[in-house]
Amino acid sequence: MPPFVTACFDRCIDETLEVLQSPRPPVVRSCHIGNNTANNWAWLSLAMNTRQVQYDHTCYGVDELSAPWTVLANHGYLAFCINAQGEQVPEAVGEHINDHIQRFDRRRQGLLNHGLVGTHREHDLVTHHLQIAARLAAQCNDSTVATQTSEIVRMEPLLRSVLRDFERLGRLGDFFDRWACTKRTGGVVMVRIGSFTQDADGVEVRDVNGGILFRGSTGVLIDRFFANARAISARLHTGVAPERLDYPWESNMLTYLLPAIEEYSLQPSRTNFWHAGGSASCYYIRAPQMEQAFNRLVSILTTVERLPVGANVTMIPTFVAQLFATNTASAAALDDVMEVWGRALSAYPAMVQGAVAEMCSGTDPSHVAREFAGGLTNVVRESLRRGIEAFNTLDVHNLPIAHIGNLRHPTYNKYGLPQECLIDRPIIFPSRLASSTWGEAELLCRVLAELVRDQRPAPTAAGI
Repeated sequence: MPPFVTACFDRCIDETLEVLQSPRPPVVRSCHIGNNTANNWAWLSLAMNTRQVQYDHTCYGVDELSAPWTVLANHGYLAFCINAQGEQVPEAVGEHINDHIQRFDRRRQGLLNHGLVGTHREHDLVTHHLQIAARLAAQCNDSTVATQTSEIVRMEPLLRSVLRDFERLGRLGDFFDRWACTKRTGGVVMVRIGSFTQDADGVEVRDVNGGILFRGSTGVLIDRFFANARAISARLHTGVAPERLDYPWESNMLTYLLPAIEEYSLQPSRTNFWHAGGSASCYYIRAPQMEQAFNRLVSILTTVERLPVGANVTMIPTFVAQLFATNTASAAALDDVMEVWGRALSAYPAMVQGAVAEMCSGTDPSHVAREFAGGLTNVVRESLRRGIEAFNTLDVHNLPIAHIGNLRHPTYNKYGLPQECLIDRPIIFPSRLASSTWGEAELLCRVLAELVRDQRPAPTAAGI
């Protein structure tokens, strides 16, 4: 069976963007609530027919991508931070997020970020992140930002019907694989579902230790899912936390499947669906456990005719959207970098082909980039280094933005410009970007990250 989700590293950027402009719903760019790096916003400007859906069930101390319990200043240094009780932690200000994550108290990592209540600039912190996101989305492509729970609320009539299909097949346990509830001591914790028993008498849900999470009818379970989604969606936009939450939560794979289900319900002739991925999702979708989970859910969805037989999702590697400038001088410098890179691609065609093929099938982009960078001459590597240094002296947006999930390297992950500092700034893409393949542009971003793997930019005042 071919994989249900594939990344289009081997396709030309301009051809993909042209397809996205055809009559179709805006392509969903899934990201996280919190501090989104500049590539997330530049993607909106690049593709135009796209919108963000921010995942709102990330865990405190775990989400190194967006760290919504903090406000990041330039280069990933903390400008503001709250603890699990929502109290400000002034001693964390100035710490780098990489160091902050590595020393985190692991006992707190089941807490959901949407359950944290802390104040920043007289607003709830999570609501503050969403307000910045709303301004940037409107600026970049006149779109609106949704959250995963607000999407569930919006899609409730369709999803109720889908859930009844799962119920009829006795497969609700494939839709829901986690449970979240408010702790007696405060905060919202999420746990894995250990067993999900569905029979004529209803549903019994237990955690991995055998503790009862729910016992009752499927109707009550489904009602609880939507009622809590409405409460969380309201909390995210008003800053007022619900008194009590207690609900099942969907499988992570449904982040990618729900937009396809909705699009197929509107356009039944569709068999290929698009999704805009980030720095990690274009790779982890190929992990064996992910492919198995996708195949299991897709099999159910095709059985109940919520997806067509032979359906597939093409993931767009939007991490390359970091290759932009915010002024004409730095745009010229970035064009110079792209010129150097273009010559390198022409000089090493076999290496490029092999690297892109490995990105299409592998799960470790840093390994690919390290090997490719090692095969370049010192002259090319130094030209790229000098070119990026020249660009970074001319632009508040600094390259590269770098991320490998769970790498735990002290300096590899790099966060660049804080999202708030993009407000009212232009986004200028290099002229050569559109004619590149996604893989060639991604490889450049990854090679740049390897060239500065062991370096950490010094803190600056920007964005604090």
